[in-house]
Amino acid sequence: MIGIDAHSTNFTCVNNVFQNNPANQKLAVAINAIAENLTNNRLRVIPAAGKNFANRFYDVGRAINSIDYYENIATHCDVRSSWNTTAPFTSPPVFNGKHGFIIQTNRFKMVNFSNNSMYNIENGITFFGNFGPFQGGGPIFNGQYSGQINIINNTIRPHLPGNTVTTQYVANAITVSNVVNANIFFLPNSTINVNSNKLTEVYRGIGISTWTKKDVKTNNNTISLVEDAFTATNPTPLQYGIAHQANRAATNFGNSIAENLVNGVGITGSVVSGNPNVRAIVTALCGNQVVRCNTVNNTFKGIEFRGDNFPTSFTNNSMTTHRYGFVLDNAGFIGVQGNTTSPTDNRWVGMWSIPNFKTATLANPTASTAIGSELWVRNTSGVFNPNGSGFVQVGFPFQDDYFNDGSANSTLKYVTSNPIVVACNTISPCCPSTGKIARMEQVVQEQELLVNNIVETRYINKNKVYRMLRSELDLLDSSTVLLDFYNDRLISNSETMAAVEEDFMLPDVLAAQAKTFGMMATNSIEQNYLTFFESYIKHQTDTINASDSLTLRTLAMGCPFTDGEVVYQARALFNAIYMSNVIFEDNCSSGNARMMEFAENSANISSTDLQVTIYPNPSTGLININMMDMILDEINLTIEDISGKTIYTNTHFQLTGGIAQLKLKVENGIYFVRIRDNITGKATVKKIIINE
Repeated sequence: MIGIDAHSTNFTCVNNVFQNNPANQKLAVAINAIAENLTNNRLRVIPAAGKNFANRFYDVGRAINSIDYYENIATHCDVRSSWNTTAPFTSPPVFNGKHGFIIQTNRFKMVNFSNNSMYNIENGITFFGNFGPFQGGGPIFNGQYSGQINIINNTIRPHLPGNTVTTQYVANAITVSNVVNANIFFLPNSTINVNSNKLTEVYRGIGISTWTKKDVKTNNNTISLVEDAFTATNPTPLQYGIAHQANRAATNFGNSIAENLVNGVGITGSVVSGNPNVRAIVTALCGNQVVRCNTVNNTFKGIEFRGDNFPTSFTNNSMTTHRYGFVLDNAGFIGVQGNTTSPTDNRWVGMWSIPNFKTATLANPTASTAIGSELWVRNTSGVFNPNGSGFVQVGFPFQDDYFNDGSANSTLKYVTSNPIVVACNTISPCCPSTGKIARMEQVVQEQELLVNNIVETRYINKNKVYRMLRSELDLLDSSTVLLDFYNDRLISNSETMAAVEEDFMLPDVLAAQAKTFGMMATNSIEQNYLTFFESYIKHQTDTINASDSLTLRTLAMGCPFTDGEVVYQARALFNAIYMSNVIFEDNCSSGNARMMEFAENSANISSTDLQVTIYPNPSTGLININMMDMILDEINLTIEDISGKTIYTNTHFQLTGGIAQLKLKVENGIYFVRIRDNITGKATVKKIIINE
């Protein structure tokens, strides 16, 4: 079951081969490395000096499984499997090809995975940043010692070039996530570099989440996407080439120039009008980021910004033939792009006739507006100017596609001249800062233009501002509005939640537990934080059970744009506890949502492209059902509690003009509403909270 077992030791693996086990005796783990007793150990899996012969892993469940190692280095490895989607799962539930490298540690000086080749590995490279005690060259510290991460020049694909095997696949090529961002000790000038990787025919390329005090750079990767099997009865989770989620570097942590960068990436999809869950690039609730000089082709959505992503610089990207090219969704916001003399010079190339649109402002479930995210473009028609090709989701007021009618409300702004196009490699990499204070003041004074889910969106955005101010106190010097807001929040649950996370990192579980028990949640988002804290405390005290796991998983299946950023933390904690790489879908966009059940052989509950809004949420029991994209007279409606028990069902639930009301008499809690169109088979699953 284990090829080489290394415990608390410096270990180097040179030119070894793990292979050819009988089908009923597949190695679960080829190399298992666990550091104990606060030791700072080094793991190296490398070729011999001057030799090209690499370590080889054939048909193993996990090539490298590493926990709390100080250095993790694996280069020039060859990892392959003969796994195919038609074969039954093996026992134990880690089948061959499940994981390539999976690493979890709270202390890392160096993580270097470079020049490796992986074929038919479901989860290629997976890294989790955790937290706990570590030895700091003498005294014992607690938290996370956060060093350099380099994932560079790897080749990941479902099969060797030239083969046409259809039953082999790569689900998640590269994943890098973190659990909590308080009390981090930084190796000076350390960053996360995921660069120059070649990812071919994958479902998901590079996913990086919850790094709020460390620079994240994804440069010059080449990615091609294939669609996961998508049908009305078998929908699939979010697919992407690049996904940045809840990443926000801060200037007084790490480098002086804080920046999350998506640069020079080339992403190509397999079909435009197929799976609506496919994005080339998506960022969600990020900040201090630059998205520039990327080329994306042939996906349903080209470059999408979900939620508040301010400040973001969005320039010199090329979008070719998507259903929607540039997208704002879930109250998407990036700030004004360009100025009177400097156009953004994004390009919309290829075919954009209806139903394809260069820009789209959507409402899934929180309506976006282009106001506040204006684009300065060249005042000539052509690839630099998307005017006249925008899509607005029907049914929500105050949305706008990008247009220029010459008024002050135009969301396209024309530069005064047409300057020479600046080459990408000469653009300054500096993070945008213009309007940062003004935007934060707008948030805390509730001056954003919001349409629905207003209470949740405002709370999430305010909490984001408070966390930013808490880590960058110098911002208070520039604004009495922010200073007053900060002082008010110091005696609120926002401060309590931040303090609990710091207690976790000390670690002072008793102090965290006392704060958690003493905190009275005032809304569903704060309750979600309490749920996360309670799950973590049980994990730290070894009292977590199957019911707690279900509770944590339910939170992980939530919507970060209505349930809070803590959803991303819950996902990272869940995967860290079980050393898995479950990709949880955001259960908020009825057009794109999916929730994944946990297991190595996952069972799925999900949604397709049936557009539905259920409100209010949370509700006292009276809910409104609004079919957004079609007028239906009846639907198949089922409501279940979190255990899967059906509490209401009606195969011919009647609507009037696509709208209906339903009164639920149930206990307070979380419920799942399943809706299916009896004619087309299109379906969706929506989560609601009852709090009477």
